[in-house]
Amino acid sequence: MDGRSAQPGAMATLAGTVAARLDEAATEGPLHPLLRLVRVMANMLAGRPREAFTLLAANLRDDDPWRRSAAMLVRGILRLGTGRVRPAGADLERAVSGFREIGERSGLGQALLMLADIANHDGDPARALALIEEASVLLNPSMSGEDGHLLFARLAGARAQSGDLEGARTELVRARSVLPAGSSVSAESHVLMVEADLARRAGDPDSAIALYESLRADLAGEPHEVGRQQRAMVTCLLARLLAERGDRARVGDLLREALAVLGDSPDVGILLQIIEGFVMVEEDPVRVATIAGSVPAIRGGWAAPGVPSEGIAGVLERARTALGDAGYEAAYAAGRAMDRAALAGYLSRPGT
Repeated sequence: MDGRSAQPGAMATLAGTVAARLDEAATEGPLHPLLRLVRVMANMLAGRPREAFTLLAANLRDDDPWRRSAAMLVRGILRLGTGRVRPAGADLERAVSGFREIGERSGLGQALLMLADIANHDGDPARALALIEEASVLLNPSMSGEDGHLLFARLAGARAQSGDLEGARTELVRARSVLPAGSSVSAESHVLMVEADLARRAGDPDSAIALYESLRADLAGEPHEVGRQQRAMVTCLLARLLAERGDRARVGDLLREALAVLGDSPDVGILLQIIEGFVMVEEDPVRVATIAGSVPAIRGGWAAPGVPSEGIAGVLERARTALGDAGYEAAYAAGRAMDRAALAGYLSRPGT
């Protein structure tokens, strides 16, 4: 299946159906507090963020401390997904405090994992690792059934980012040990992506490329939203690794494929990775500055306090030198004015 034949609106359609049914049920009487949170998420995934945040307001005022903390966690997730990183962090910190106060391990663990995402966004792998380590103790990955491998894979990735390659390998062995027999490609992909990244960091890019290529092909048969997101991410990582090696013949096509596969998925983290990939390989400084300008609108900047990811800063500086300050700022402003649909159209037109 070609990435362009994916059904980008499938999740939004399903979420819209769920939201409509819960909206109807709410007219017949008060919903259970958990269903109120489901209704919030359904509206968000259906592309109705304003409705989602409005519905969430009642949960944030709930008298029950667990439901109030859970609502704060959900709002943090929603804000992070819409690019409001700092408000999301504040919500997640409040959720952590609330869950700690009542001794709720599962909610606390999930909030810590989301804070780890923000730490990675901020370029702080040591803090991310500490948060994931605490979350893994709370969530007890060896006993958490089919989700155990996800936590060990996250630990492996965090250790690799922190430079502890041996520790990462140990966590990958643990991830493999709890991966359920007969797991789908989508489930196994979390482990395989970390294995590929570890190979890259260990100086074996050929093995990393082979893993990404194989995983990209296998994920082409995954019809659901998570599989589609994973294929987009793997394709993007493959493109960026090829770009790092100077093998740019396929990079532009792979990035456009990743963008098409991602479609309207709400995962802006993957979209940001794709955008960074385009910035790294574009040769036209106007396109570099325009694409870079789109980032603040999508996710509040590159990484606090506005520092681009590794390898991006030099590219942006060269573009500024080529265009001059006025030319760079004009192109940057044009990118900042783009919404996601306009940006997708701009990126889909070959420039690399």
